[in-house]
Amino acid sequence: MKKKVLIMSQHFDRSTDIVLQWLNYYGASYIRVNHGDVLKVRKINIDKGNTEITIRHNSVEFSLSEITGFWYRRGNVGFAWDELKSNELALERAIGAVNKHLKGEISTLEEYFYFQLEQLTTSLGRRSNARNNKLIHLEMAKLCGLNIPDTIIVANKQDLSERIHGRTNITKAIRDGLSVGIKGKSDMWRYFSTYTSIANHEIIEQAEKEFFPFLLQQQIKKKYEIRVFYLNGELFSMAIFSQNDPQTVVDFRHYNYQRPNRMVPYVIDAETTDKIKRFMKIANLNTGSLDLICSDKDELFFLEVNPVGQFGMVSFPCNYYLEKKIAEYLIS
Repeated sequence: MKKKVLIMSQHFDRSTDIVLQWLNYYGASYIRVNHGDVLKVRKINIDKGNTEITIRHNSVEFSLSEITGFWYRRGNVGFAWDELKSNELALERAIGAVNKHLKGEISTLEEYFYFQLEQLTTSLGRRSNARNNKLIHLEMAKLCGLNIPDTIIVANKQDLSERIHGRTNITKAIRDGLSVGIKGKSDMWRYFSTYTSIANHEIIEQAEKEFFPFLLQQQIKKKYEIRVFYLNGELFSMAIFSQNDPQTVVDFRHYNYQRPNRMVPYVIDAETTDKIKRFMKIANLNTGSLDLICSDKDELFFLEVNPVGQFGMVSFPCNYYLEKKIAEYLIS
């Protein structure tokens, strides 16, 4: 049987495009489903023999038995269904309850579908743990012996003042960053994004007595940053020398396009490598992009892992050809 790979991704994801080019090179057959696409359940058969799931994507039907490899890159693809509707006001509440029930039924089918895909021998990524919970990951990293920055969530002015006084902190999103586009009067779009930034005494002065919880973290005086792409037990690492540029010293994503940060291949020591592998196993991740910092005392600190993070920025500068490796893994 010819190998057929199922890929869940998003439109315009360049890394996915390049992986598909490699699959074409190897003559592999694949189905790409993007965020926002419609899937419909045709049949699910569970008996003492083989389980069979038949799905329709646009006008094409495929069965689980045809799929030999699965890659959950990113995005959310669910099953389509038609909500019940009525013009009868008296039935509105009852129909709402029925639709809620049907949504639960569909969600159960979606969970089962992804569960079966993730059981494949060549399955990369999981929709079930694609969300990046930084706090849980910090706890897991600590259990694995990795250094982590002191972290606190504050929601009142007193705790904020006590934390900031006498120490240097950064603040960043508790989960994912935010990017917002605003259309101006001249029909020009402006985009605003959240970044890691220094938390100083100005925050205390502007703070209310109580406020929405936000994260403060010990600022590590860095020698350089490290981005690691993890692929099924292998680490591909890159050092980013962002500390010498005032524009990128706190967050290298404040890219200096005129004078880009130097990025070079990096080898993590064996002990830390083992700890990272143990962490990824506990986190139930077989792929992801990890951020670390090497301090001015040559200590490595774990910051976070993004299960669906970018890896092209590691692949190209370091000539790792990660897209090729992913394609080879999916058809192995």
